[in-house]
Amino acid sequence: MTPFPPGAVDALAHGLEDYRLTTPTDQQTPAEAAVAAAEYLVALGYTVHLPEPP
Repeated sequence: MTPFPPGAVDALAHGLEDYRLTTPTDQQTPAEAAVAAAEYLVALGYTVHLPEPP
């Protein structure tokens, strides 16, 4: 398994924190939190993809 680069970890944390602070608690979902985190990664130039199953 390849570890996440520190910049990617920071982007994930910021994306999740931004989502948590800007979305009412009763409207938050894990799927939307993941989208917010992925948007931060993409904005920094990271590529988000799902690996093929073995």
